[in-house]
Amino acid sequence: MATPKPESPRFLLQNAEVVEERETLTYGWMLMPLWRWRDTLQRSFYCMYEDFVADQGVLLGYETEYFFKYSDPAWALHLLPDPREGNDDDPERDAVMASFLEDVVGAFNWRLALGLRRGAPSVDRADDGTPAPFVPERCPDWVATVPPLPERLVLHKIRLDLDLQDPYLNRNIEAGTAYLTTV
Repeated sequence: MATPKPESPRFLLQNAEVVEERETLTYGWMLMPLWRWRDTLQRSFYCMYEDFVADQGVLLGYETEYFFKYSDPAWALHLLPDPREGNDDDPERDAVMASFLEDVVGAFNWRLALGLRRGAPSVDRADDGTPAPFVPERCPDWVATVPPLPERLVLHKIRLDLDLQDPYLNRNIEAGTAYLTTV
């Protein structure tokens, strides 16, 4: 069964309480082995995306930790399918999802550089502070083909991390991203 596509950013911004209610239930389900066994890369990423857009930082933190600790090779970020497949194209959703995925890849690589490992014990840095070797996460090819939005989309009004290389600003989106780099 195909994973249903997530809601549009505008819907999520106007209905954050829907995301909070749904994702609060999902957090409890994550603790059940049957749920984890049947969960998918795409479903978990879509939950992260919805938490992010709806500014549900605590829930995003839980889902990010859950996703990061999932060690199945089928959960490598570069395997995430292109959400534009099908006939319900939403340029805003696509741009936010592509930017968010770039941000998640950066956050996961930051964690890996710290010595954290997906589904495995942490490793220490070398005596000189050099990170232990790791295979970095990468984005799927489709991310590079998602164009910027014609008009600025403001997801979160507070921006403390303006950066000219910001994946959101590159697609004309304003968003805060602090909850991805918690450990």
